[in-house]
Amino acid sequence: MKLREILSYVPREKLIEFGMEYKVDKQVKKLHGEVMFYLLLFSSLNVRENSLRTLEQFYSSAAFTGLFDKKIEKAKYNSISDRLRTINVNYFKSIFECVF
Repeated sequence: MKLREILSYVPREKLIEFGMEYKVDKQVKKLHGEVMFYLLLFSSLNVRENSLRTLEQFYSSAAFTGLFDKKIEKAKYNSISDRLRTINVNYFKSIFECVF
């Protein structure tokens, strides 16, 4: 399955709604909830075993940045790690439940 096909099952409005409900973007400058969701999904579809370094490489790749209308800033693996540690997991749970 392709990423764009999977994303068609998750309306962007729902990502925004869940982001506001769980305050996932509160005090966040660049690694917003929606971007993190796309990054995790993108990397899961492209590699069997994920790592923070892999996520960092994908985040900087043209294939990933091409998903967005605006330019996204670079992020280091430790920033991705911090973001994964602090993001509300209920955000991802709600996205999953929305699809299924």
